[in-house]
Amino acid sequence: MEKILKGTIWIIWLSMWGCSDRDGVLPKEGMSIVKSTTIQSGVYVMEGGETLDQPIIIIEGEDIVVDFNGATLVGNTEETHPDQFKGLGILVRNGKNITLKNLKIKGYKVGLMVENVTGFMLEDSDLSYNYRQKLGSYREREDYADWLSYHQNEEDEWLRYGAGVYLKGVDSATVRGVTITGGQNGIMMTQTNHSEFYNNTIAFNSGIGIGLYRSSWNRVMHNILDWNVRGYSHGFYSRGQDSAGILCYEQSNENVFAYNSATHSGDGFFLWAGQSTMDSGLGGCNGNLLWENDFSYSPTNGIEVTFSSNIVVGNKMKECRYGIWGGYSFDSKIVGNEIMDSDYGIAIEHGHDHLIRGNYLENNKVGVRLWERAAQPQDWGFAMNNDVRSRGYEISENYFKGHHQILEVQATSDLALGPANYFEAYGKIVDQKGTPSRVHEFENYKEAGLRTAPPFSRRDYMADMESPEPLEGALLAIGNYEQWAGREYIIMGTYGPYDFRSPKAVLREIEGDRYVFLLTGPEGNWKLSGGEGFEEPNSKTGTLPATFTVRRTEEKGPFRVELTYIGKGGMDEFGRIIEKGEVYTFGYEDVKVEVDWELMWKNTDLNPEEYQGEWDVLWRQSGQAVTGKVEHDMAFAWWDAPAEGIRRDGFLTRAVGRLEVEEGAYQMLVTSDDGVVVLVDGMEVLKHWDVHEPERDEILLSLGGKHLIEVYHFDKSGFSTLDVRLQAVTQ
Repeated sequence: MEKILKGTIWIIWLSMWGCSDRDGVLPKEGMSIVKSTTIQSGVYVMEGGETLDQPIIIIEGEDIVVDFNGATLVGNTEETHPDQFKGLGILVRNGKNITLKNLKIKGYKVGLMVENVTGFMLEDSDLSYNYRQKLGSYREREDYADWLSYHQNEEDEWLRYGAGVYLKGVDSATVRGVTITGGQNGIMMTQTNHSEFYNNTIAFNSGIGIGLYRSSWNRVMHNILDWNVRGYSHGFYSRGQDSAGILCYEQSNENVFAYNSATHSGDGFFLWAGQSTMDSGLGGCNGNLLWENDFSYSPTNGIEVTFSSNIVVGNKMKECRYGIWGGYSFDSKIVGNEIMDSDYGIAIEHGHDHLIRGNYLENNKVGVRLWERAAQPQDWGFAMNNDVRSRGYEISENYFKGHHQILEVQATSDLALGPANYFEAYGKIVDQKGTPSRVHEFENYKEAGLRTAPPFSRRDYMADMESPEPLEGALLAIGNYEQWAGREYIIMGTYGPYDFRSPKAVLREIEGDRYVFLLTGPEGNWKLSGGEGFEEPNSKTGTLPATFTVRRTEEKGPFRVELTYIGKGGMDEFGRIIEKGEVYTFGYEDVKVEVDWELMWKNTDLNPEEYQGEWDVLWRQSGQAVTGKVEHDMAFAWWDAPAEGIRRDGFLTRAVGRLEVEEGAYQMLVTSDDGVVVLVDGMEVLKHWDVHEPERDEILLSLGGKHLIEVYHFDKSGFSTLDVRLQAVTQ
């Protein structure tokens, strides 16, 4: 009752604020705007509908300007559960020349949707802190249910991930001066053409910064798109899970992506031709220009351009897994780029007819890798209907410095090295792996010797290309990351990347029983204020940033470090302001419960889906069991067979776990592909018994004393995963 009363008072207060001092129209749930309007400033709580078909405000018509005057629409006041946000804030539809400005929307599944509009403008608005998924991946291991998929959007499938802004069937739009942070996806568009997106800051989101689907002739320029990322844990895994600063998918052609900063994102730039191209072999995402963007510190690819033909000029990629990944790309130009400190500078599988010229590559393990596989997947129409042999490269006038291997090539024909590539401080020039390749003589390469700078400027080669004109009023898009350069500053939380605006304790190392934390955040003082399960702190107070260490006293017992902060203030991960001088509590806790699991597998020729409620019967009627044992942890990802004697497809898993815990509330997280059933002391607590992609289920349990957990799982075909973990509920 107290919680309900407090919430009601807060809503009344916000509503009163919404009716305050400025002239304009008071926004109301269900209102329709058909003419130019000014909205009263204030904060308005209007709960999002159960579906996206119930927008709070609808705007439609022609020649309309709506000035929201800084008004904020709030769809959900439970800010700490953004995965529960629902509904649509504003729908703009079926119109021409419609402008929205000075708008703030938070707490919805989708903040703003624009559909079937010609001549749309959104400017000087903030659509931060809308929907984002709860992530299951944590420091030591990845949860495969966190992987994203943008491969289909014919029926607006992208909407399941939410968005700050979603454009559909829009022509000649301008989106500028927009901020989107603390969400999952920023600006997403489908069938949107001839539009401009510039001077926007879309950063620290858990999915995509700007995404295009069947959208062409657009200009995405001068935007800050940093830290749109998930699937990374420094020193443990570097996956990205298909997050990206910029996403370009499915027949999106002739777009210009220039002068953007998209660092610390899963991929800096992620381009894929589309499912229709994969099925038919036709089309692609072709003729796009990537010009002078910064795609550094990407866990996977600085630039991915696949199954298509594009122009990549003057971009920067530093400390990525791959600087440029161009699988099955063709007829492309890769000119004047700077690629440094990556595993692979440029890697192209089954590509052909590429120009690689005037690039500066430094301290990559391999400079350029070119190869083809022995056989093609039979369900890829692209490979069946096109000549995808690796062939036809010109690699000329590039500068390679500090490489173990400059060129690694396998089964590639018509590769011309030269003229005048420069090599400095290298191990080997050409390494032909596997099937010999036809590499033209390269007598014209030059030894650079010991130089302090390359003997040419990348811009010499860029000058031969047609550069995009900066947009009028464009700002310099430089991300504020100088003090956080490097992938170690991709720090993931439960809902997304850490944005450095609030104090945080980051576990950096475990050295025996000593835990080493980075304490970071806005300027201020920290103090050790409580906790359990540790001793011997190296300090009890200090200023941020700091290194803080403690010795854990029990390996399996509760472990919690509580700290307080007082300083200049900031903003927490849910958008709540931390006032200057406010006491803010932060820290670290290990709440996982270890379970001893005994695992068994069987092959089966039966259809598991026909055994609803009879998993023990299915198990008994299937083949002979193969037994294994995993202590404390069950986290499996199977691309192949789970054990010797078991097939890669069509198998069963049975796991039995025993534990003893103190009485209290516990949460079990189960990620499965395919079906899974969980029983605790013989009682079914989870049933997800069907064929599905990796999905995560959460079960709240009341436990105490000794318990027996049984897990039944089946794989029908393809990739399979089974991940079960138990943790105490502390709040």
